[in-house]
Amino acid sequence: MDAAIKLFLHDGFAETSVDAIALAADVSRRSVFRYFATKEDIVLTWAMSTGPDLVRELDVLDCAVDPVQAALCAVTRHVERHGAEHAVSLALGQLIERTPSLRARAHEKYLGWEDLLSQALTDRGATSVAGRMAAALAVSGLRIAVREWIASEGRHPVGDFLAEAYRPFSSLIP
Repeated sequence: MDAAIKLFLHDGFAETSVDAIALAADVSRRSVFRYFATKEDIVLTWAMSTGPDLVRELDVLDCAVDPVQAALCAVTRHVERHGAEHAVSLALGQLIERTPSLRARAHEKYLGWEDLLSQALTDRGATSVAGRMAAALAVSGLRIAVREWIASEGRHPVGDFLAEAYRPFSSLIP
């Protein structure tokens, strides 16, 4: 996956062949397809890979009392803790925006994160409806912030856009 991401960012998505990915990863072409049905799946898997870290942010929060507050805090903390990856995330986000097949699949990441966050909130005491709503709100804000960040070409930190997206709920974020 890492070898493929490097190639996509260096050479372009369409220009990177599965054979090139296999060569760079020192595996067979067949091995690439054993783990990923399509090149788009590689990008989606990379993008989804920090979802469990997002859920772990809930461990120190009281999700049953206010699931919206917990979800907003978890996403905010997650973005702050993954600052070292922001440059790669920006470059990959730009690649996704200019590649129609990736752009069509990008929403899967957010839906996946929403499901993970919703289930985690419910597991920690929120009702199903409250957990789903809180996750949808938090992840939608993140999606909007990331799109604005990409459109700005990273001139401002993604956290600034997230803070702006969450501003109407700022009283909930410590």
